[in-house]
Amino acid sequence: MNPVVALYGNKNLLLLEKLKLQLENKGFVTSINEFVNAQYSVIIHLTSDSPQYDNLLSMLSGKVLFVFSLIDDQRPKDEELQKLLTLQTSAKIKTIYIGDVYFERNNFLKNSRFLEIIEGNNLNISPATVFYPISANQACDFIIRELFTYVHGREISLSTKTTEEMFAAKLKSVNPGLVINRKQKRQDQNIISSSHIINTPLDHETIKSLALALKNENTVERPTFFPADLARIELNKPPEKGYKKATNKKKFFSKPRSPFKFKKLFFLCLAFIWLILTPFVALAFSAASLYLGALAAQKTNFGASDALFTLSRSTAYFSSGFFGTASNIPGLKSVSQTAYNASDLLYKISRLGKRGLDALEISENLLQNVVLGKSYDLKAETNKLFLLSDALYKESLFAYGQYKNLKPLFAGFVPDNLDVQNNLKYLYALRETSRSLGETLGSDSTKTYLVLLQNNMELRATGGFIGSFALITFENGKLIDANVFDVYSADGQLKGYVAPPEPIKKYLGEATWYMRDSNWDPDFVSSAQKAEWFLDKSINRQVDGVIGINLEVLRSYLAINGPLEITDFNDTITQDNFYQKIQFEVEDDFFPGSRKKAHYLTALTNEILASLTSLDRSAYLPLLEKLVMHFEARDIQVFIHEPGINHMASVLGWSGELNPACKYPNCVSLWGGLVEDNVGVNKANVNIKRRAQLSIEIGAENINYTYRVVFSNEAKALGQIPEFGYKAYVRLLANDSARFEKVVFQSGNETKEVFPEILSNKSGRVEAGVLLTVVPQAEATLTYKWTEPVLPKNADQYRLYWRKQSGVSAYPFEIKITSHELLDAYSEAAFLTEGYNFEYNTALGKDIELYLKK
Repeated sequence: MNPVVALYGNKNLLLLEKLKLQLENKGFVTSINEFVNAQYSVIIHLTSDSPQYDNLLSMLSGKVLFVFSLIDDQRPKDEELQKLLTLQTSAKIKTIYIGDVYFERNNFLKNSRFLEIIEGNNLNISPATVFYPISANQACDFIIRELFTYVHGREISLSTKTTEEMFAAKLKSVNPGLVINRKQKRQDQNIISSSHIINTPLDHETIKSLALALKNENTVERPTFFPADLARIELNKPPEKGYKKATNKKKFFSKPRSPFKFKKLFFLCLAFIWLILTPFVALAFSAASLYLGALAAQKTNFGASDALFTLSRSTAYFSSGFFGTASNIPGLKSVSQTAYNASDLLYKISRLGKRGLDALEISENLLQNVVLGKSYDLKAETNKLFLLSDALYKESLFAYGQYKNLKPLFAGFVPDNLDVQNNLKYLYALRETSRSLGETLGSDSTKTYLVLLQNNMELRATGGFIGSFALITFENGKLIDANVFDVYSADGQLKGYVAPPEPIKKYLGEATWYMRDSNWDPDFVSSAQKAEWFLDKSINRQVDGVIGINLEVLRSYLAINGPLEITDFNDTITQDNFYQKIQFEVEDDFFPGSRKKAHYLTALTNEILASLTSLDRSAYLPLLEKLVMHFEARDIQVFIHEPGINHMASVLGWSGELNPACKYPNCVSLWGGLVEDNVGVNKANVNIKRRAQLSIEIGAENINYTYRVVFSNEAKALGQIPEFGYKAYVRLLANDSARFEKVVFQSGNETKEVFPEILSNKSGRVEAGVLLTVVPQAEATLTYKWTEPVLPKNADQYRLYWRKQSGVSAYPFEIKITSHELLDAYSEAAFLTEGYNFEYNTALGKDIELYLKK
């Protein structure tokens, strides 16, 4: 049997005709009250005494949509409805409740509530009375969509709750000529309360169509009963009697016009047209100037960008003044108000552009003063930067609110990939950093920071192996010392014995714990504190914070700054040979021994610090974009003792701390992350590629996880397997309530299962670790499975958080979620949904955070 749509209620005749027409426009054959020889059947007013009723019961299969009125008194009798909804049939039955249906323009239908409200150009309203309008287009689109999908449950209500007062105000805003008469309150309609509600808002275009229908068209009265035989409805009303077509007969005895008066009238009209068009031209010119200014800023042509932003602001100010005045003139209010809002928004954005350039200039001067040690007023400069960034942040919030309402107007100028909310986050970071920048740069006392130079070609939990580190000291806003150290030199001065974590002893063969292995904990804040402790015990130096930087950051710097000459080694480093120089220095006998690698990185770091003083201004913006990208990817992590900076880094996720808990009440935390530690003592990670799949089954009591990750070693086998093979200790992080099964390891024809090493942590997490080996030109797959209870039991939403490891390049990542109950995904992620299933394909280049709500 073909899919069926059954419409009830004596007000749905025109809706039936529209639904049939839309189905046919999509290429489907339809029939009315006939259930064969058609792809879709449409039934009206089907009851137990309808023709073919008994035949229909035996023929129904596939999917049946019963469409009822949302209003109680317009639905079938209870016993009749109950009989229909409990049909003994193989069909999948779904019920849809819709409110008061209206049609736009000349097909405007006066049904139930609309008939009571509208009389010609008069609106007879009861201000507080509630009703439920819905467009016929919206209703038909939804009904057709439900024929193809199974996203929603068995019962759905489709409507928007509004009051007659609000409805009348919207109509009058478009058609000021409407007369509103306020009367006694009518009785509110009783609606179905047990269905899943989907809102269908009254947008501006719909209101405009309704208002124009009342103003310009004769409404069509429809019968309040269904005829026995359905005939096609003629939607266009014929001309009334007495109507005469307009003629344009020439008058032979008309008075000749004066040429002088004609010219005068012509120039007056021309002047009037120019007066009307000038503000629109200014508005368009302002938008174009703003667009070109943004392009100039992206190309680091800041002089041209500043001039264009100034021009955009001036022309926007002119046009907003005109449209602000015109919006008070009847008949011009709607268009003028929209144009005024657009002009005002352009004015604010161009002013933001100017302030952004000012902030960039202040930051540039501040960097030069800090690195070169020039004399300047630190407090005045940082306060100036804070006030400017604070204004930028607050004004951007207001401008973003306006932009959301006017987004369609700027579709051709604003890039599709512009993430405004993300940029607001960076403005917040600038504001909070500048607020505490003076104290961080030593305005009150000398500040020293430990910079961990992590080589992510030899992967560790927080990014990479610590081959060397730097101590950078500031005093009153000046960089007074920047020394780079070989980590082995510091470790050699450690007195006493420090017991390492068991995997370090077992897989690295280290009997004592040293600073070079201090970043074993994936929580950077915890690892940073351990690095501080080792530094103090080794060389007796205390610091005011720790910054972790992976070598990937230095590679990005080379791409922007250009090649660097390493004079100590008579060598040149570029972005193209960067990895090869580091990876093959032992094979090429460039200088033997792992300690000399640290010396090479030390020399490279010194050259980078020196090049900062001569960095071209055009490089600041690209460098800033790269730095933000590396913060998001956790290639840069900061733990600063100054509370303001530390709080900002924590809020933005730049501190590298593990904080998987939900920030909302009654929320279940679905979280995890994979951590790899290269224990092969080589630089094999440059050749490792990954792809992964996460599957989650949400049950009533438990949550079942499956995580499968494939490792590919793309190194060429040159007979030096220890140098090119990948040996890693792999840990899966999860809630401390997780219960793990055996981990399945597959490589070629080999398959084995091993129990993971379970390590509980006081921070509320558990780690399940296994040893992984991948030889060159081979793949290996790890499959983790674990179960967690649903906590809390009264949860109404789920938060999925999957953590990306620092130092790992982005790789393909697929998420599949299956739930025992209907959930809605609310995030910017592009979900593929079908019923109770969710799928999301992405690249794991930064942490993933998604929300599912009941």
